[in-house]
Parts: sequence; structure tokens; C-alpha cells
Amino acid sequence: MSPSHYGKLFLLLSVATLLGSLISRYLIKRFVNTFKIKLAGFALSITGCTALFASCRAITDSNDVTMVAISIFVPMTIHLIGHSLVVPMLLRHALEDYFKVTGSAGSIFGALYYLITAAVTYGIAILHSNTIDNYSLLFMVLLIISTILFYLTIKWQKSSVSPDFN
Repeated sequence: MSPSHYGKLFLLLSVATLLGSLISRYLIKRFVNTFKIKLAGFALSITGCTALFASCRAITDSNDVTMVAISIFVPMTIHLIGHSLVVPMLLRHALEDYFKVTGSAGSIFGALYYLITAAVTYGIAILHSNTIDNYSLLFMVLLIISTILFYLTIKWQKSSVSPDFN
């Protein structure tokens, strides 16, 4: 696949991120419960990561390049739409306690987000092989960690009787 085709595919992933953000904005304007938005985003992310893992297992050397690209980028698109629903909601709740210094806190959270993204990208680079298996395995590990953290967050919020659950 040529670099220009690869770039165009990643442009589609950028559109998926934008689409997720627009859906999130639309749902917030419709006063949809933020917990439901996070849950929907998390469900989309789980679906996309699981589909990526499954499709990467099905890729062989005899597959057509177009089919391989579709089997990788469609699940990634689903994941990124879900990711774009979850992250703004999480940052919103994380910044509530820092309303007096929202700008600085937002900058710190943003920097942490990109540091984690860089660390994950570095992990992918270290584990790189001639297949996409390591990428999908890393996504599954991150998905499992996220699922555990999501469960613990829900459990903690329910025990503190958050108004989000009413």
C-alpha cells in the first residue's frame, strides 16, 4: 500500500473521531445522561477492539490488500467513535474538582493523555513484527484494563450516590 493510500485511510480515522465528538455534542444538547453516553462510547470501543482482534487473527498473506485495510480500519473507526464519546465525558468529570484552575488542569490532563498515547505507540513500536497481531493484542490488553477501571469507577460512583445514576 502506498503512503498516500495509508494517509487517506488515517484521514478516515480522523473523520471517525470528529463524528464521535459531534455525536457526543448532540447527545449532550439533548440532555442525555452522561453515564449513558460514556456507556455507549465504551460499548462501541469494546466492539471495535474485539472486531479488530478477530479480524487480525483472520488476516493471511493471501488476503487482498483492500480487504485487509477494510478489516483493520472499520473496527478502528468503530473504536474511535466510541473513544470520542468517552474521553470528553471523562475529562469533564475529572475537571469538575478543579474549576478554579480549569485551564491549567486541562493542560495537565491533555499532556498526560498524550504521554500515555506516546507510551502506547512506543510499546507498539517495540513489539513490532511483520504482522498487526501485536497491535491488536495491545488493544485487547488496554481494553481489559479499561474495562476493569470502568467497573471500579461505576462501583465507586454508586457507593458515593452520584447524581449521574439517577
